[in-house]
Amino acid sequence: MVSGLRRRVLYGLATNARFESLVCSNELTRDLAYRAARRYVAGRTLDEAVLTVHRLVESGLGVSLDVFGEGLDDETAAGGVVDAYRAAARALSAVGGDVYLEIVPSHLGIDFGVNVCRGHVEQIVEVLPAGGRLEISAEEGRRTPHIIELTLGLARVGAPLVATVQANLRRSTSDVDRLIEAGVPIRLCKGAYVEDADIAYPWGEQTDIAFLGLAHHIHAEVANWRWQRMIPSFARRCSRLCRVRRSKCSSE
Repeated sequence: MVSGLRRRVLYGLATNARFESLVCSNELTRDLAYRAARRYVAGRTLDEAVLTVHRLVESGLGVSLDVFGEGLDDETAAGGVVDAYRAAARALSAVGGDVYLEIVPSHLGIDFGVNVCRGHVEQIVEVLPAGGRLEISAEEGRRTPHIIELTLGLARVGAPLVATVQANLRRSTSDVDRLIEAGVPIRLCKGAYVEDADIAYPWGEQTDIAFLGLAHHIHAEVANWRWQRMIPSFARRCSRLCRVRRSKCSSE
């Protein structure tokens, strides 16, 4: 109970625009907040963030780089966000290693419509480094249907994607099945958002169990998906071998 209450309080503060404005209103509180979040924030500028990415890659770690922000409420500001993501994508081309660019759909206007967001994302995909992937972040449960629709639509046109799925959401098994069928790689996490009980499992043991169950489900479904696609290929190879064999017998 205390743990759940603490999560709700922290989540409320983290998503409160008035509290954020208060913290950012003077240099002292802004610096204190940055120090507290330093382990999660690669840098205040793109140059700082890229230096952190280089350091992590040199240590043998995989990295996803994001442009901080979510919940865009002014559609006219989306152009600046797209430009920031495109600059990050270009900067990653010089890094190499296991590095993804992560996007937050609500930061790119998904609340204004899936097609609006997709148009912005496609501009980012255009400048992804060769071999790079775009990791689509998960958000609140109310946005999840639109994020899945966005992801599947981009996958259909060949965009290199990784989808994020939250195990605590009750709908996630269905989402996983659709993503696997579309050939989209999945990053599984427990889920950080405070959700209503009718759409998500409570934080703690039930979410832990859901995470393990979904991980096993993904493993089994991916194996099955690969096997189903191997059978037609195997049959074609056998058919070719049989034709070659018959041809040799005829010539002999």
